[in-house]
Amino acid sequence: MSKISRNGGAPYTATHAIMTVIDGFRNRSPRTPVTVDVLEMLGLQQSIAPRTLQALKLLDLLDDDGEPTEALIGLREASSEEFQARLAEVVRAAYSEVFAYRDPVADSPEQVFDVFRTYTPASMRVRMVRLFYGLLQEAGLIEEQPPVQNPTSPRMPTGRARKTSNGAKGQPDVPKERPEQSTSPAMTPPPSPKADGGLAHLHPALVGLLAMVPPANEAWATHERFNSFKAAWDATLQVCNPVPPKGDNDTG
Repeated sequence: MSKISRNGGAPYTATHAIMTVIDGFRNRSPRTPVTVDVLEMLGLQQSIAPRTLQALKLLDLLDDDGEPTEALIGLREASSEEFQARLAEVVRAAYSEVFAYRDPVADSPEQVFDVFRTYTPASMRVRMVRLFYGLLQEAGLIEEQPPVQNPTSPRMPTGRARKTSNGAKGQPDVPKERPEQSTSPAMTPPPSPKADGGLAHLHPALVGLLAMVPPANEAWATHERFNSFKAAWDATLQVCNPVPPKGDNDTG
């Protein structure tokens, strides 16, 4: 039975942290039972080690005492050709409840996020979904991680609804314009999407790449991943925001 269940906890560490531990068991012989100190010796930062330890237990890679489970032993012993398939089995088993309600390939991130609303802590649900998609990508179940944002609540209509002659609620009351007011008030230009520091002005492909960046103060798992990100960013930026050809007066 999956340890990730309704009204219970769900893992919310970084994907690279989980993969670092798995790689450590595949290529080295870490001390067991696994503790926060052991995870730090494997290369995890102190700030992320405690939640990674909890995540490994929820993913059924470690038991409650910190000992490797059959799932982690299977990943350690899997050949390079078998590894992704084994990891896919671990992910499907750990998130069996999510797969019972949603297909992460066909359904949108917003639909998948709805399933995670039953998991705690509520403040970490965005990170839970990002880890879910990150593990799906590592297991070859999806090609790339979609951007995951914190869903916004629908805006409630303002104004008090008035009642019509038959008692039913009609449109909200709209204040009548005063006679002395101009009938053509000056229009206030809408704020620039960049004004609030958000990412709405960026192409979705760039936002998706930014979702792959580790949280603040966390190192990249490997130099290879960092270099791959830089290459993908440069290529995507050229497509989304083409650089115009230099003109005669272009001195940049």
